[in-house]
Order: sequence, then structure tokens, then C-alpha cells
Amino acid sequence: MGISRRTFIVSSLLSTTQSWAGMRYPAILSCAKNGKDHLVVALNDDGRCEWTFLLPGRGHGLAVRDDMAIVVGRRPSDWALILDRASGELRSVIPPPDGMTFTGHVVCHHSLCFLGCQANQGSMGYILKIDHVGGVEAIFPSGGVEPHELVIDDKGIFVANGGRITDPDLPRVVLNPNTLVSNLSRVRIGDGKLQDVIPLPDNLSLRHLAVSRHGLAGACQWSGVPQQSPPLLWWLKGSRLMPLGPPDGVSAVSVNAYLGSVAWWGENIIATAPRGNQYWVINPSTNFARRFEQVDVCGVSVRKGRLWISSGEGMIGRPEALMDTRWTFDNHFVGA
Repeated sequence: MGISRRTFIVSSLLSTTQSWAGMRYPAILSCAKNGKDHLVVALNDDGRCEWTFLLPGRGHGLAVRDDMAIVVGRRPSDWALILDRASGELRSVIPPPDGMTFTGHVVCHHSLCFLGCQANQGSMGYILKIDHVGGVEAIFPSGGVEPHELVIDDKGIFVANGGRITDPDLPRVVLNPNTLVSNLSRVRIGDGKLQDVIPLPDNLSLRHLAVSRHGLAGACQWSGVPQQSPPLLWWLKGSRLMPLGPPDGVSAVSVNAYLGSVAWWGENIIATAPRGNQYWVINPSTNFARRFEQVDVCGVSVRKGRLWISSGEGMIGRPEALMDTRWTFDNHFVGA
């Protein structure tokens, strides 16, 4: 998986980074695929492309802060990139610490950004704290194994420690599917001190998080037989994780025991299930729950109070006004 910083910067400057006149910042950033190329795609509100950036491999998580965008490779990866948010030009390559790989997600807070990473042996989790040019300010434990998505509120950094042990030589093979221990942890932003660790049921991997004034929502993947899956969606109420049932007529079997992304839309939690070609709208306070169908839907974001979704079939936009594009969108996107 090795990638030379010099080689990648030179090749990137010669590749398909394109810019068009338009908004100061694009409305949407997403990792995507076009043919054999893996890209970051920047779109405006009507689906017009502002710029693209050719990636060294499949991308996954993104975050934006002020005039920069950060993209991380799909786990496990040995690269993260800082791009100019307006033009898509490469600013910096961020390598993982020695003996570690990145685990797919990044979150920004004021002038700092935080990336999940794991040890190559044993997959113990860490959080890398970087400045606006990619300089490492600190590294501290995540509170578990294989940290995936990270979110921030005034209580600290919440981490979905997925619990999957992998090996760099077999990067996508889970070595402990029947002994998986996952948790939700919270660490302090300033010094990285571990504040809380809340366990998930055995063999249930916490993957994705969303936080708002209504609380924290977590979406999971079950590693066992789908018929035996516990609830896949959880809500942090006080210091307890409360399970949320799916809409009527939906089972873990029908979504292959996997939720792809999660977001808050007002008081509602939106959870996508790409393997079930559906997404859910759930109000944890009123028990309202409804399913909506959309082929291979996974990405979800809220922009200016409006729900946006994306799919591996190239669709993106508001559910009532989806735009058909030429890109195969990856699991996540950010609404700038």
C-alpha cells in the first residue's frame, strides 16, 4: 500500500484536477468512481461539477473546514489528503504514523482536525490530531479497537470503535468476526483524555455516528447470522445507548444486517441501508419510523435544513428531486 509523498504530489499535479467558474465553495463533496478512476467530486446545488480530483485509491470519509477539504482513503489506507476547497488543488499529503494505517474518517473542529487510525498489529485504535497544513500535534488512544467514524460536540470527540481486527496483508478480512468487541468512546478534545466507554453487544460493530442537540445516533453492522442480529440503530440517551427498532416490515435480514450512514434531520434520525435499497426516517422521541426505497442508497447529509441522499447508482440530491450523474458515489458525502 506504500505511496511516496513526492511521487503522489507530482502525479496529482499532472492528473485530472479541474476547476470551473462558479460558487466560492462547492455545495457537495463526495468520493466517487468513474470507470476505473477514484475521485473526489465537487458539485454545486444543481449537480454541475465544480472540480474533480484523482485519488490514489478508493476514498471514503471527508470533512471541510474554512478553505480546505480533507479526504481519507477507505480503511485501511496509508494516505489522507488536504485539498483546496474552492479549486480542488492538492495542498498536502498526510501519512499515518509509523506502524499504523488510517481507518476511513476525519472530523474537524475550529483550527484542528482529527483522523482515526489503528495499529497494524492488533488494530488498537488511536486518534491523530493535525493542524491546518497536516502537521501532527498529538496522538492519543481512541478507547477501543478499529476507530471508524468520529464526531464532535461540546462534550468531546465521540468515536465509533468498530472492534474489527485486521492485518495489512489481508486488509479487508476481519480476523475476529465471532469475538468482536465494539464500543462508543468519548475523549476530551484538548488533551485526548478518555472520558467514557460504552459497550455494544458482542459482535455488533459500531460504524457511523451523527450528533446534534437531540443527541447522538449510531449505525452498526452485525458480523453474525442476520436472523440473529440485535438492533442496528442506537441512540445515546444520557449515558445509555438505547436501541431503536426499524420501521414496520423491516428486519435485519432485509438489509443484510448493515446500515451505511446516519444523520440527524431536525428531530429525526436518517439511517441508510444500501444492501436493502432503502433508508429510514426515525424519531426516537415519538417512535415514528418509516422506510423509503432507493436503490443502493448510502450517503446522507442535511443542507440548509433539507435532506440530501446519494447512491452507488449515481443519484444525488433531495429525495424528491434526485439528479442522475455519471459517478458511482461512495458511502459518504459532505454538504458544504
